[in-house]
Amino acid sequence: MNTNRNQPSGVVSVFKKAMMNMPAPNSDSEPRLAELNRLRDMMSTTWDGIREWLAAHPSESERSQAATHQGQFLTTALHMVCKLMDPPVDIIESLIECASETVTWPDSNGWLPLTHACE
Repeated sequence: MNTNRNQPSGVVSVFKKAMMNMPAPNSDSEPRLAELNRLRDMMSTTWDGIREWLAAHPSESERSQAATHQGQFLTTALHMVCKLMDPPVDIIESLIECASETVTWPDSNGWLPLTHACE
């Protein structure tokens, strides 16, 4: 297992990796099927990684520390998950359960997690 996942900010590293691997927008109006399949596979791996981290860290204090960790641009794990494609409800609920106050935290651009979800 990746040692970064064992640190409170490790859950954030799962999001960062996913964001860095997001494909660039296609110049065509519709993404190609191969791109969509690759993106779905990558997102499935991301969601599994987040679930693994949550399962490996049942402590409320560890989860709270990870959920309230602010990375670059003051983003939290909830901001990051809301930026990704089609985030599963169970992961959003888990992050809100870890630190409900983060739903009202703006990032450095003034965006709430909900703003990213709507984008």
